[in-house]
Amino acid sequence: MSIQEYINSRKYLLKMLIDRGYKIPDKELNEKPTKIEGFNLKLKHKANDTICLVFYEVHLKYGKEQLYKTLDIVKKFGKEKDNENKKINVVIVMLYKSGSTLEKYKREYPAGRTGINVELWLASNFQFDVTDNNFVPKHEIYNQSSKDDNIAGITAIKLPRILISDPQVRYLGARTSEIIKITRTSETAGHTIIYKRVI
Repeated sequence: MSIQEYINSRKYLLKMLIDRGYKIPDKELNEKPTKIEGFNLKLKHKANDTICLVFYEVHLKYGKEQLYKTLDIVKKFGKEKDNENKKINVVIVMLYKSGSTLEKYKREYPAGRTGINVELWLASNFQFDVTDNNFVPKHEIYNQSSKDDNIAGITAIKLPRILISDPQVRYLGARTSEIIKITRTSETAGHTIIYKRVI
């Protein structure tokens, strides 16, 4: 990875976190890297008590052993008195994929087992902004506590489905069973809203 690719991945990673509602320190936003190096961030959500832990790893081989060390750090953090009742999201970005690290993680740490939401990304996933595309409609996580006539009376199980691996779903950080609100805009039909359930 070149220094420019590293700068791009860092830039779009921070943008994704901002779009999710996390407060990024000005120091991180204004930093202009001159070399490729790993970094860690602890971020607070603007609207609730959610904490996001970010690990940008640049090890040549970030494999199973390194991943579990990172997860141990996360679990210890979650057990601290001040964090026991807080929702914790973890974003791990790997510069390189080592073997089948992702598949091993999925098998041995299934969703919900740790009580903490963990996302694994490759730095190459952040080379461009997936939201900056005129052909892709606006996606957002639907607030199920709000009253929306468009979805009233419809149970989530009956909604069309969208994969959790979908680029827009991953960008939003949506979890399984959450509902995605998709707004399409056209000159003839105006605004069209559809809802999909994440699987």
